[in-house]
Amino acid sequence: MIKVLSIGDVFGRPGRKLCKTLIPELRLKHKADLVIVNAENASGGKGLSEKNYKEIMESGIDLITLGDHMFDQKSIKTIMDNKRNPIIRPFNYPSSEMAGRGIWTTSLNGVEVNVICLQGRIFMREGADNPFRAFDEIHDKLNSDSINLVEFHAEATSEKHAMFWYLDGRASAAWGTHTHVATADERVYPQGLGAIADLGMTGPVDSVIGVDCESSIKRFTSGIYSRFKVSESERVALNGALFEIDEKTKECISVTRIREESIV
Repeated sequence: MIKVLSIGDVFGRPGRKLCKTLIPELRLKHKADLVIVNAENASGGKGLSEKNYKEIMESGIDLITLGDHMFDQKSIKTIMDNKRNPIIRPFNYPSSEMAGRGIWTTSLNGVEVNVICLQGRIFMREGADNPFRAFDEIHDKLNSDSINLVEFHAEATSEKHAMFWYLDGRASAAWGTHTHVATADERVYPQGLGAIADLGMTGPVDSVIGVDCESSIKRFTSGIYSRFKVSESERVALNGALFEIDEKTKECISVTRIREESIV
């Protein structure tokens, strides 16, 4: 059995601090073989800096994923261009024109494991290619005996659910990120895909998806653009999911939501 712990969007300093505190404990508690963290909002809520990349990696994780805020911090490009660094961005962007890569491969219990990051297109920034066709493109090149894991960074739940049905039978697990709100739809699909529409956020609880409540409300009530700032709430929660996968059948056995709250 292979256990994969996926952790939702790390938001700002509160999220980074909680990762440092909780990830080693969670890895031990759940006996996770692979820990994957989305960190595209880890630096001030926008992007991931080189410094914060190193900080999060020190918490004992295996791979960092990014999304539409992947290049908000310019310093991350150097990290992304080094293929030895365990960090990926959405695969469905023109690879010849962009830093980084969209797939990461490792070996667990003698089995090849591929992690693929894709970005949705509904209510998202323009620029990404069709994620369904992008998966077909990469899947055709993968070892047929490998375990494939997919992170789908997308806004629309409908697009995520359509993707999960599309992946069923070709991937062992898939999870959504981006909305910062955990969903309660975890399930195992007919052909063995374990999935959940959104892992949720790892960041301040008393906030508007990580942002200071007052500044967020002001924008909604006034209609005037104002700069967001990360909430300083001491209550911080880590959200994610644990996938248990049979390495022989490549099918997911169970999906369990994870939520841990703490004061930082």
